[in-house]
Amino acid sequence: MDVRVDAAAMQDIVTKAIFDGLTEEKRAELVQGAIRSLLLAPAKTQSYGRDPRSPMQEAFENAASIVAQQIARERLTADETFKAGVESMFKDVAAKLFADDVREKIVDKIADAVVTGLGERYR
Repeated sequence: MDVRVDAAAMQDIVTKAIFDGLTEEKRAELVQGAIRSLLLAPAKTQSYGRDPRSPMQEAFENAASIVAQQIARERLTADETFKAGVESMFKDVAAKLFADDVREKIVDKIADAVVTGLGERYR
């Protein structure tokens, strides 16, 4: 006889068994710890980029980003005047970025950022 239980069902069974085996006091501690872990950012790591975010911060930032993208997409598809204005602005920005005096400054800043990112051991 071959009995199979999918991974999600097995996780639910194990979770319920563990939770049911806890005292009320331990359950309260577990719930408080879970809430704390959602609200607190993890310790800073050696990775590049910004400071670590808590799961709640990440969820909020992701949701805000999705909404902002939806609004921008709607404006760009529904309003031709807005779309033309944005396109014109990006053309002007690109022209300035590739002007010789600005290009050199950008290359220097990119090089500085790469050196900083590599850290002291590579300087």
